[in-house]
Amino acid sequence: MYIYVYVYTYIKVESLAARHLHQCKRVIFRMLHSQLAATFHSYFSRVQEVKLRRENGKRVLYRTLQRHLAAAFDVFCAAVEQLTNHRQLVLRVVSRWQTPMLQIGFEMWCEFMGATKALQQVCV
Repeated sequence: MYIYVYVYTYIKVESLAARHLHQCKRVIFRMLHSQLAATFHSYFSRVQEVKLRRENGKRVLYRTLQRHLAAAFDVFCAAVEQLTNHRQLVLRVVSRWQTPMLQIGFEMWCEFMGATKALQQVCV
C-alpha cells in the first residue's frame, strides 16, 4: 500500500509539476509575446511618423515648386504683354510712315537735318 500511495503521490506531483511547467511556459510566452507586440508597435509608430514626415515634406516641396512655377508664369505673361505692346507701337509708327503726308514731312525733316549738319561742318 505504501508503494501504491508513493506511486500515486509521485504521479500526482509529476502531473502537478508538468502543469506548473506548462503554466510557466505560457506566462513566459505571453511575456515574450507582449514584448514582441510592444516592439512591433513602436516600429509601426516610427514607420507611420516617417511616412507622415515624408508626406509633409513632399507637400512643402510641391508648394514651393508651385510657387516658383506661378512666379515664372507671371514673368512670362508680363514679357508677352510687353512684346505685344512693343509690337503694337512699332505697327503704329510704321503705319504713320506709310501715309504720304507724314513720309513727305519726315523726308523734309531729314533734308533739313542734313543741310544743318553740312552748314555746321562748313562753318567750323
